[in-house]
Amino acid sequence: MIFTWFERHTPKWVFKQRFRRGLVVSYFIFPILLALFTILQLELTPTFVFAVIIVFCLTIINMLLCRLLLTLGTRGLTEGLGKTLDEREMQVRNKVYYNAFNILIGLVTVSFLSVNILPKFGIEISKVESNLFIVVLVYIGLALPTMVLAWTQPDSITDLE
Repeated sequence: MIFTWFERHTPKWVFKQRFRRGLVVSYFIFPILLALFTILQLELTPTFVFAVIIVFCLTIINMLLCRLLLTLGTRGLTEGLGKTLDEREMQVRNKVYYNAFNILIGLVTVSFLSVNILPKFGIEISKVESNLFIVVLVYIGLALPTMVLAWTQPDSITDLE
């Protein structure tokens, strides 16, 4: 009920595939910056700590804003927001969940192999870096079905009018 109100009052440009793809890319920018700050392990100067805090805050804001706009742009199809789905919508949702699950399994496998195999080649990974892998995977996993749908769903004919 609340979601249908938001859907009716959402600007049409939120439903465009180009905008949704931009949101998906934006969703990844700040976690990558945060990961780079952590992996580089620069000197802990006050400026560096301040930069990390700013990037962390921007990551949280970016995550919430992108997640909200992605949910609105995909009409909450993957969210199960209390609306009844017809047969076609259920097929789309199931396909998106299947693809998102496979992508997440691939990411978890690569992360697991990276954390466990790289030390055998002399590349040490600290606890902070391995925990960062987990945080980034959770961050991605929270919105992956919505992101897959936002990336693959074409503009609907009603949105183009």
